[in-house]
Amino acid sequence: MNNRIMIISLNSDPVLQYGTEHNGGQSKYIFELGKNLVKDDWVIDVFTVQNPGCEGYTRITEGFYVYRIGLQEEKEYSYAIEEEDVNQFADSVIRFVTENKLIYDIILCCYWLSGIAGLKLKEILGKNTLITFCSLGYFKQTATGESQRLCYRIEKEKYIARHVDHIIATSNEEKKVLTKYYQVPRDKISIIPRGVDTNKFRKINGL
Repeated sequence: MNNRIMIISLNSDPVLQYGTEHNGGQSKYIFELGKNLVKDDWVIDVFTVQNPGCEGYTRITEGFYVYRIGLQEEKEYSYAIEEEDVNQFADSVIRFVTENKLIYDIILCCYWLSGIAGLKLKEILGKNTLITFCSLGYFKQTATGESQRLCYRIEKEKYIARHVDHIIATSNEEKKVLTKYYQVPRDKISIIPRGVDTNKFRKINGL
């Protein structure tokens, strides 16, 4: 029997057009991660927000599926999404999983908003929950200055970091910020750098 992983990605759909407002590096990361996990006999279910005009389900390949869950009042996803919407999304995922009798080994959350939903799913489903933040509010605040929304985000990121089972950082710098400013124990963080497609990129003159 294959292992099954639930990936929560509220803000980014791995099969929609890259380069749009909410579809970029995170979408590509999930797409490539899923393709490679399938080769190792994992089944991957990605849960994301269903925006108007999008189908509710996509089969990328055998064992790799995307399920789109609508927000209340047919809202579209935006970065101003409220925690109430995230919790409603998590409730809808739980209903879907229960109705379809799906059993997961791991929950992986991508981005902080997905982490909010992931912790609710962890509580109900009782599964180990990991997060890769993809970006941290700390870095955005350092670059753009403090705002009420960023302060809220950073506090949520700290809460998520304390309550998930493990964190996947993508660089040494991210791990330093998580340990120093978010007070996360070092042994709770693994560094897995984002990959490079060697069919498209190569070193030139040793660089």
